[in-house]
Amino acid sequence: NRKWWRLVSQNSLGRQHMFNSTSIIADSGCNFVELKEYDNPVLLISVRSLCTIQWFLTSQTIRFGLPEHPSTFRDMTSKGASTRHKSMTLSKSNAGNASQGELEPVASSELLMVSQDEDGYIHLYNAFKTEVQALSMEVKVLADSKYQLA
Repeated sequence: NRKWWRLVSQNSLGRQHMFNSTSIIADSGCNFVELKEYDNPVLLISVRSLCTIQWFLTSQTIRFGLPEHPSTFRDMTSKGASTRHKSMTLSKSNAGNASQGELEPVASSELLMVSQDEDGYIHLYNAFKTEVQALSMEVKVLADSKYQLA
């Protein structure tokens, strides 16, 4: 249990969860994983869950935001642009009346980062330092995709 909390504390969004509301971790389906190519833990979360906890990101982090060190963003973008990372899509196949889920790798895989600007607005950036647009998130929600947040 202590190892898990230590892993969570090394992730920016994980620290937000720890210091602002520990109960939301269990409800949002967060999964913290370690990648060989990236030094810090990565939050593996479905796009649908990320959209669901948008209220947390827009209210709690604006009021109680924990600043991210600029080197973390630089590390994520420099390694994300040169290294391929795995993102997962959940595909469902029907067998009779039961449905099974399989994890398949997504072709356009990359690390993403939730960032707060000087005015308090929350943005989602990919490894190429471009903001993720709402339309691309809608497609990911429909495909039941997962994001890897650095």
